[in-house]
Amino acid sequence: MAYMERGTMTGQALRYLTDSSFAPAGGARPGVAKVGIVFTDGRSQDYIGDSAKKAKEQGFRMYAVGVGNAVEDELREIASQPTGEHYFYTADFKAMTAIAKKLQINICQGLTHTNTHAHTPTRIHTHTCLTELEYWTSPT
Repeated sequence: MAYMERGTMTGQALRYLTDSSFAPAGGARPGVAKVGIVFTDGRSQDYIGDSAKKAKEQGFRMYAVGVGNAVEDELREIASQPTGEHYFYTADFKAMTAIAKKLQINICQGLTHTNTHAHTPTRIHTHTCLTELEYWTSPT
């Protein structure tokens, strides 16, 4: 999604997530967990309620991370249950490294993958998941 320089449009971002990012045309696959992470630093300038609800109803595991002027009620509305494991807030960017590590652990501990041949859920090994996340999130 291109940066549009029009403020904080969290509802629009959530709609894009549900309608495009996790759609088959966007690369989504059956049996693969759909995990959304929303980062924001301000109050949304559009309505987020319907889009946040839709993401969770479609089975997405939603994490919300707020910095600075982020509105904690909006973050809780976005986050999956239990909220305490899916919602993070910090006053400044100094704590982002610790939050990123908690996100990695929380995401990996909850992931399962469905074996498409046997149609059975299989828990993904946490070490493998963390290694993959380190690969995809490390600066180059």
